[in-house]
Amino acid sequence: MARVYIQLYYSYTEQLQLLSPEQCGKLTIALLKYAQTGEIPDFPADSAVLMLFSSIRSQIDRDYARYEAKCKKNSENANQRWHRNEANASDNMRTDANCAKEKENEKKNKKEKNMEKEKENEIEFENAFSTFWEAYPKKACRPRAREVFAELNPDADTLAAILSALEWQKHTPAFSEDGLKYCPSPAKYLQDCRWLDEPPVQASNNNAALFFLLDLDENGNEVAIDD
Repeated sequence: MARVYIQLYYSYTEQLQLLSPEQCGKLTIALLKYAQTGEIPDFPADSAVLMLFSSIRSQIDRDYARYEAKCKKNSENANQRWHRNEANASDNMRTDANCAKEKENEKKNKKEKNMEKEKENEIEFENAFSTFWEAYPKKACRPRAREVFAELNPDADTLAAILSALEWQKHTPAFSEDGLKYCPSPAKYLQDCRWLDEPPVQASNNNAALFFLLDLDENGNEVAIDD
């Protein structure tokens, strides 16, 4: 690496004052050329200029050696910092990648669980609707009935109440006579919450289709009897 400057110390002042201005100029030029190219000047062997040149040249060499060592040390430190930063950056990239992968897996697992839950709910709904459909005496407008059943979305207790009500309602005239002519459609039954109706005690008149009273037989089972 070419030298770009030399250091002239205050301690040189006393020695330089022993030289003439012309000799000081020649010495300065020689020192600068030496620092730049390594050229040794052709001063007389017994001259004071050559002696002073040799002394200052040695100091220039020592200064330059220290400068080179400092540059090398700084370069090594910079490389170490760079490698540490690169390692940290690599670790951070791996950490970020792992975090992103974990979040992606969590999102995927959550989506799969939601899909499984939706599938379970769909199966549960289809089973509940099929149970109601099989129990209801009038099989009409199944798509509409399914739509209303989905809007109602009955829980287990509500479905049990519906099925229990149908057990006695099937024996009433509207649900059992004239080919189910007066039996409401399944959708209408659900919309009107007909499972909340109370069992009839007696028929409204003799001309109307008879309702049935419930009684117990000898085994304790409910049976319908004419009033």
